[in-house]
Amino acid sequence: MKDPVVSIIVPIYNSEQYLPQCLDSILSQTYTDFELLLVDDGSKDRSGTICDEYAMKDLRIRVFHKENGGVSAARNLALQEARGKYICFCDSDDEMRDCHLQTLISIEEKTGADMVVGSYRSYIVHTKRTHIFVLKDRTYEEDEFGILLYDLRKKGSLGVPWNKLFKTNIIRNHHISFDTTLDSYEDEVFNLEYLQYAGKVTSTSVIVYNYILRSNMSLSQRFIELNKHLQIASIIFHLDSKLVKDNKSQERVKLNYMRHYVNCISWLYLREKWISRKERFSTMEKILCNIPKGYGKYFRAACRQEHIYSRNKYIIDLSMRTLVVLKKILGRL
Repeated sequence: MKDPVVSIIVPIYNSEQYLPQCLDSILSQTYTDFELLLVDDGSKDRSGTICDEYAMKDLRIRVFHKENGGVSAARNLALQEARGKYICFCDSDDEMRDCHLQTLISIEEKTGADMVVGSYRSYIVHTKRTHIFVLKDRTYEEDEFGILLYDLRKKGSLGVPWNKLFKTNIIRNHHISFDTTLDSYEDEVFNLEYLQYAGKVTSTSVIVYNYILRSNMSLSQRFIELNKHLQIASIIFHLDSKLVKDNKSQERVKLNYMRHYVNCISWLYLREKWISRKERFSTMEKILCNIPKGYGKYFRAACRQEHIYSRNKYIIDLSMRTLVVLKKILGRL
């Protein structure tokens, strides 16, 4: 039996309510030469049973049951088992549009790109709002990756794996995997590590994926480990820096680095019901003191772009004490 052209990886945890819709969208692909790897990551509901039921009906499906270890560990298991020339990902509560594989593979065959990135539709359940994120129809050579990073970030496509076509040999030859020690930004780190070994990337305006945000997740929960977030920011900054060639892109990379610091401060104010003013102030001071010397102008620019000084959104406490400390620290930067 010959190997499939594409391996589609779906990590699954307690998704019984949405899983059939996800799997049906994959099995409805116009391009049919694929295998579907379902990794049941220790689900406590009927997700594992649903996977087995689908596998009995379609020989292209392989199911793996494992103890709960997180989405990165689930994806890594499937990466080891994948037999396809290409890799695609899908989340268990989202949907692939029926043109997903056909579009990305045909573009790869036409351009020889090491990664193909599709546009996507985002639907937020609790607000019932739909957003379309359309990328350019463009091929980026290696010396244009600075522009690529900017374009993908602008459309929210750099930090997700599910609207992309990857080459299995690049992943295997360079031992690329999802970092199981990270509980946020692990997808962006994976994509950036992959791009270190890519020579060409093509993006398309064709919408290939339906991203469905079903819960209003509190960003404050992601702020608990401040040191870890700053460490992640440093990892992303260094991976970005290795990819960019031109001065303008290097400036954008530094600005993006400082956005992580601004986000940390923003999350302090999203947590205002769970954190005292004294703790908020001391944490903010710690964040600012970690900003590298010489990056003050990028931090201030990030503050302006993210409205960090606005009186209406994510306000820095405007007490005299805060202003004195800010002036002192920003002067050092």
